[in-house]
Amino acid sequence: MSNKKEKKDNSIEIDYTVEGMHCSSCSLAVEKALKSFHEINDVRVDLPSKKVRVKASKIPDFEKLKKKISSIGYEIREEALSEESNLSKQVKKNMIFSWILIIPLLFLMLFSMFSMPDTSIARYLNLFEIALGSIVIFVFGWHTISSSIKALLMGTFTMDLLITIGSIFSFFTGILKIFGVIDDSFVMIGAMIIAINLTGNYIKEKMTDRANDSIKKLTELQVKSAHLLKDYREIDNFDSVYQELPISELKVGDYVLVKPGEKIPSDGLIIKGMTLVDQSIVTGESLPVEKGEKDQVIGTTLNLSSPIVVKITRIGGDTYLSQIIKLIEQARQSKVPIQEFADKVSSIFVPLILSISVLTFLIWYFFPLFANSIQATISGIFSFLNFPVNASKSRFVASLYAMIATLVIACPCAMGLATPTALMVGFGKAASRGILIKNAEAVEILKNVDFIVFDKTGTITKGKPSVTDFIEVDDNFIPYTYQIERHSNHPYAIAITDFIINNKKDMLHKNIEVYNLKNLTSIGFEGSIGSYKVQVVGYNRLKIYKSKNEEILKNLDQDIYEKISKWQNEGKTIVLTIMFKSIENDMEKSKTDITKDDDENSKEVNTGFKELKVLGIFALSDSLEDNTAAVIAELKKMKYSTAILSGDFEKVVSAIAEKIGVDKYFSDIYADQKVEIIKKLQNDHAGVAMIGDGINDAPALKQADVGIAIGSGTDIAIDSADIVLTSKNPDNVLNLLLISKKIYAKIRQNLFWAFFYNILAIPLAMSGLLNPIIAELAMALSSINVVLNSLRLNRIKLR
Repeated sequence: MSNKKEKKDNSIEIDYTVEGMHCSSCSLAVEKALKSFHEINDVRVDLPSKKVRVKASKIPDFEKLKKKISSIGYEIREEALSEESNLSKQVKKNMIFSWILIIPLLFLMLFSMFSMPDTSIARYLNLFEIALGSIVIFVFGWHTISSSIKALLMGTFTMDLLITIGSIFSFFTGILKIFGVIDDSFVMIGAMIIAINLTGNYIKEKMTDRANDSIKKLTELQVKSAHLLKDYREIDNFDSVYQELPISELKVGDYVLVKPGEKIPSDGLIIKGMTLVDQSIVTGESLPVEKGEKDQVIGTTLNLSSPIVVKITRIGGDTYLSQIIKLIEQARQSKVPIQEFADKVSSIFVPLILSISVLTFLIWYFFPLFANSIQATISGIFSFLNFPVNASKSRFVASLYAMIATLVIACPCAMGLATPTALMVGFGKAASRGILIKNAEAVEILKNVDFIVFDKTGTITKGKPSVTDFIEVDDNFIPYTYQIERHSNHPYAIAITDFIINNKKDMLHKNIEVYNLKNLTSIGFEGSIGSYKVQVVGYNRLKIYKSKNEEILKNLDQDIYEKISKWQNEGKTIVLTIMFKSIENDMEKSKTDITKDDDENSKEVNTGFKELKVLGIFALSDSLEDNTAAVIAELKKMKYSTAILSGDFEKVVSAIAEKIGVDKYFSDIYADQKVEIIKKLQNDHAGVAMIGDGINDAPALKQADVGIAIGSGTDIAIDSADIVLTSKNPDNVLNLLLISKKIYAKIRQNLFWAFFYNILAIPLAMSGLLNPIIAELAMALSSINVVLNSLRLNRIKLR
C-alpha cells in the first residue's frame, strides 16, 4: 500500500513510485498529470529514486491515477520499487539485444561504404538493414517512442520526443533509399540512437541506485524480530523464558530482552540493566554511550556489553530511524532555487530544440551555400573537427543529417539530473554523520550565513544538568516540585525529578492531585494543587513579578541569599518552587503583558497574588559539550560571528560565553525576545543560522534564515528546523557547513557543464560537423558525467 500521512491542516500526504522517468521533462510531465486531479494540491517528484509525494484533500482514486499516468507513458505504483524493478530489467534486456543487432547493422554500413554490390544484392541488404533496424527502434525502443507520443498528446514535450523523432527520421531514410529517393540510409544511425539512449538510461539508473544507498542501508538496519517478555519483573538475572516475535507484531508498552551483541528492536526506555550502546549508525557518534535505567534507547542501535530490558515506546513509522528516513526523503523532494531555474529552462528546452532542428533543415535545404559557409567558419574555429560530414551528400540528405544530429545532441537530461543527483549524494553523505537536511533550500541559503547563534542548554552544554545543592524551606517542597516537574521534558525538570527519585523518594508517599498543568514558555512549569498554584521557575525569572520580589523572598533567611549568590557566581542555575493563590489573573497573563513592552522593568505587573511563599530552592550545573571551544575558534577562522542566546541568568551565560570564546551573548530572555534578537541580527548580517533544541527555541528556529535543531531535543524544535543534527557532537556544525558548500558547488558545476555542453554542441550539430551517432553518444555521456561528478561528494573528508 502507499504510505499515507495525515497532516495538521487535514490534508493527506501519499507516497507513490513512478517508473519510466529519467529526465526533468519526465518529472514535469508526471507532476502536470497529477495536478490535473482536483483533490491533489501539491506534487513533489524525486527523480533519482522515482518517488512521488502528493498532498491531497482526500485519498485519490488510485485506478484513475494509474490510468492518467499510463496515458503519458509511465507506470505508477503504490508500493516501493524492489531492488530491480520490472521496467529496469526490461531496459537492461532491451539494451543488450539492441547492441547484439547493432553489430550486423554496423557491418552492413561498412560493407556499403567500401564495396559496390549489384543492385539486387544491395536491395536485399537494404531490406535486411530495415528489418534489423525496425526491431531495435520499434521493439526495443518502443517504450521510449510510445511514452513520448503519449506525453505529446497530453501537451507535454519530453526528452524522449527528440530521441523518437531522430530515430524514426533515420529509419525512414532506409525506406526512401529503397525507392531511389536518396542514396544514403541512416537506419543504423537510428538504431544506434536507441541503443545508446537505452544504455545511457540504464547506466544512469544504476549510478543513481548507488547514490540512493544511504536510504537502502538505513532501511536494511531494521531489526526483524524481538525477544518479548510477558512480565519483566519475574526476571532473575535476565535468565527468563521469552517469546521470539516478529518486529511487525511488537506493540507500544511491550517489554523486550536485548542481549549483548544484539540490536535494540525499537525505540524505548531501559527498565532494567546498564550497558554500553553503539549509536554510530543513527547519530554518527563514534564512541559507545553508557545507558542505564530510565535512559532512552534508539531502535537498531547495538547493545554492546550487558543484557537489558527495554519498554517499547515507539514502533513502525514513529521510530527514530523511520523519522530519519522520512526526513531524508522529504529533503530530496524539496528544491533549491537554482534547481527551479534549471527546471524552467528544461521545460522550454525541448520545444526550442524542435524549432531549431526544423530551422536547421530549412537552412540546409533552401540556403545550402550559406549553411556551408557557416560550416566552414565553425570548422575553422574547431580545427579538430575538420571533417564536414555533409560535403559529399545531396541537399536533402545533408539537411536531414544536420537536423537529426541537432535533435539528439540537445537533450536536457543532464540539466535535469544536475541538482537532484548532487542533493541525493550530498544528503546521503550528511545523513551518514547524523546530519539530516530537511529543506534543500537551506543548502543554498547557508552559503550566505555569516552569523551563527547557539542556544545554551542542550546545545552548548550537554543538556544533562544535575542537582548540586538544594534548600528545603517548606515540607511540601519535594512532593509538590516532583508532581509538577515530572510532566515537563525540560533538561532541568528531568534532572530535578531524577534527583528526587534517587535521594528523596521516601517523601513522595503523599497522594497529591495536580490539575491545570501549563508550560510557561521560557519561565517554567505550573500546576494547581488544591486552591494554590505551584510554579517551578528560574530564579532570574522573578523579575516578572516586579515589586512582588520582596513579598516572594521575604521569608528567606540571609544565609539563603548568600548561598544563592555563591551558586550564581559558580555559574550554577537556580530554580525555585513557589506557591500562591491567584486573585485576578494568572502568571501567563502577567508574562504576556510584560513581554509586550520592550522595557520590561518600566511597568508594574498586577499579578494579584496572596499567601505567596517560596517552598524551596535547587542549584543545578551542566557541563559543556566536548570540543565546543575548538569549534567556535574554527568558526571564527572561517569568518563566522557567533553568539549564545539563553534564558538563563546573566552570570551563568557570561561565564560560558567567555569560556568558549563566542563574540556575543544574550541572557535573561524569553522565547518571543529570542525572535526579536534574531530579527535584529538579520538586519545587520547577510544571513543568520540558529541552533537549538527546546520548545522555547522553536520560534527563533523558524525566524532564522536557517534553523538547526538538535535531534535529542523536542519534536516542536525539530519540526521548526530546516536541518536536524542527530548527534550533539559540535564538530557536526563544521561538517554541515562544509557539506552544504560542497553540495552547492557541485550543483553549480553540474549545471555549468550541462549548459556549456549544449551551448557548444548545438552549433556544431547545426553546422553539420557532428555525425548523429557521435551526437547521441555525447548526449548520453553528458548525463553520465553529471552523475559521476555528483558521486564525488562521497569523497568529502569530514571531522
